[in-house]
Amino acid sequence: MRLFVGNLPFATTDPQLLSLFSPFGATSAETLSFPETGRARGCGYVEISEDDRGRAAIAEMNGKTYGGRPLRVEAARPRRDGKN
Repeated sequence: MRLFVGNLPFATTDPQLLSLFSPFGATSAETLSFPETGRARGCGYVEISEDDRGRAAIAEMNGKTYGGRPLRVEAARPRRDGKN
């Protein structure tokens, strides 16, 4: 299950995001940045191998404060180009 994580502190790194979701079995994490500037977007994606653990991550982590900011965690929507 792929999760979207929004409202991350801008300084969050991929390893920090992975560590945050590792109790739920996260296998990969990617923070996003603007390609033109390299500036962080404050969001990212986490991949969790089992759907039930992904739903548990959403239930527990959505609204949880991280770095002084309430996280927004939800199931990722399919990409516009059809890939997911």
